[in-house]
Amino acid sequence: MAMHLDHYQMSARNIYETAQNLRAETGLGFYDGGFFSGNGVANKIFPLGECTYIEIEGCVDAGKATVTGGAKGFVDRTADGECLSLYSMRVDTLDELKGIATRLGAGISNSPVTRIRPNGPPVQAYSAPYYGPPVAGAPARPALPNWYCHEDRLYMHPAGQPVFNWPGCVEPQGIAWLEVGGTEKQMYDWLGVPAGSFPYRFFPDRPLGLYAIGVKTSGGEKVIRKPWRK
Repeated sequence: MAMHLDHYQMSARNIYETAQNLRAETGLGFYDGGFFSGNGVANKIFPLGECTYIEIEGCVDAGKATVTGGAKGFVDRTADGECLSLYSMRVDTLDELKGIATRLGAGISNSPVTRIRPNGPPVQAYSAPYYGPPVAGAPARPALPNWYCHEDRLYMHPAGQPVFNWPGCVEPQGIAWLEVGGTEKQMYDWLGVPAGSFPYRFFPDRPLGLYAIGVKTSGGEKVIRKPWRK
């Protein structure tokens, strides 16, 4: 099975302001990712190199901000400010995604996650593990990576799209390291691959979660550090 680093979510109260601030802080460029079908959420996407990216994501439909799931989750999560809230791996086929879900005792999403781009056809991807809507007594998704599979091969991965043409942007060259809570054993037992396969830096005294991302760029290493809230 081929497994890859994929993307990282930063939840924001104002995706426009947070994207502009991250560009100013790091020199990384971004583009408008569009909105997600039906849930009142949209994003801005920063390619990080080597087929990885960070998405600045949040509520853009006040009418959906009181409905459980989707936009409300972002409003609640960002009550105290922006935060890192998801980190994801990628596999190449749906069969591989189903195999991961089976190993972890879960399923894959019943329908693809669909993002409507402002300048092209929708982007669709399936995710796992999928535990379904929140139900009393049901297990919550742990603060560990999930997986995506981009089934439609006709269009480039989100990390390969051109960014807005700002002067002075640095060129992203991939992930240098990922700072996470928990132990190496917890992470690699979850991933099901040999320890050390990916550039995680472990902090066993912290709860599980993603706390910082080191990005290699033409202007040196850039660090994106935010609180973690799942």
